[in-house]
Amino acid sequence: MNFFLDNTFAPGLSRAAALIAGPDGHAFMHMRDLFPEGDPGDVAWIRRVAAKPGGWLALSGDRKLGRSPQSVKALKEERLTVFVMPSGFPDHDRWLQASKFFKYLPGIVKAAQRVTPGDFFDVQDNGKVKKRD
Repeated sequence: MNFFLDNTFAPGLSRAAALIAGPDGHAFMHMRDLFPEGDPGDVAWIRRVAAKPGGWLALSGDRKLGRSPQSVKALKEERLTVFVMPSGFPDHDRWLQASKFFKYLPGIVKAAQRVTPGDFFDVQDNGKVKKRD
């Protein structure tokens, strides 16, 4: 599976995840890898990630992503599957963020194996992943 991490993740986390989970066939890319010039805004990255070959899934710490009308519209049109981290995730320092991310990742991978393109998931602090209606 291919996972895109937005700017709410520490940049080095995608490289660490690739080293750890890469042998299982997973790829990781951070927003800065795709947009070195900076964050282009939610709609732009949603469209670009959805257009990438390989069926990428998005990971975000932005709890507002599923509430912004423009983002919701883009997610539905592009059928991009998103996993949103628990509240406060972007505020953690990189070490705590990394430990929590690797706690969540097995549940994310398990849920990702049975997604329908365009599904939206909330990751809970205990690591459980719930599909949002």
